[in-house]
Amino acid sequence: TMAIDKPSIMSVALEPTNPVSPNKVRNVAIGFVLGALLAAAIIIVRYLMDDKLKTVEDIAAGNVTPIDQEQEMPTIDELHGAPKLSRENTQIRWHEHTVKSAYDFIRGLSPYPGAWTTLRTADGKETQLKVFFAEKQTPSSLPFKGEGGHHPEQLPHQEHIIPLSPFEGERVRGLSVPLRDGILLLTDIQLAGKRRMAAADFLRGAHLDGAVLVEQEAQNKG
Repeated sequence: TMAIDKPSIMSVALEPTNPVSPNKVRNVAIGFVLGALLAAAIIIVRYLMDDKLKTVEDIAAGNVTPIDQEQEMPTIDELHGAPKLSRENTQIRWHEHTVKSAYDFIRGLSPYPGAWTTLRTADGKETQLKVFFAEKQTPSSLPFKGEGGHHPEQLPHQEHIIPLSPFEGERVRGLSVPLRDGILLLTDIQLAGKRRMAAADFLRGAHLDGAVLVEQEAQNKG
């Protein structure tokens, strides 16, 4: 048989005075922090979802600073109501516009009721032309001269020459209207009694040599 040495005691086990788990101090601290965060979240959510009118309560509590309404409101002379749209105020008055203002005017009235102008062909025939979209072009070499050597602002009856726009490859892009500070390219139009179409499509079958845009005189009321 194999001899076995008698075991010896290396150290004496001691009973712990504090429990290893749970750590009460740490758990209480974590619970306090989480509780505070949860309470703050509930308060914020309830505040954001509360749509009750508290004006009276705020006034009673003195939390509202009164403001003199006359100091904040404009005077009657400063108030301008939006004009009712009519045939007169939706006509494009070319002689009054820059490229940007004409572009904004057309864009603001598109698609309804639509800005309009009058197209007069070389034979004197006049047709209403609605414009739904235009593009601002880079300033042209001024002064621009059309028929008769006139600058567009000097044309009789505020007429504006409509030269065809330069070709891009083999495609014409639209109608070019010279204004005082550049060119406005009409690209989406509709002739009276016709369907709305791209100006490039219209130009494929149109003959606009000598054509001008003219402004109709405002009708006097009364």
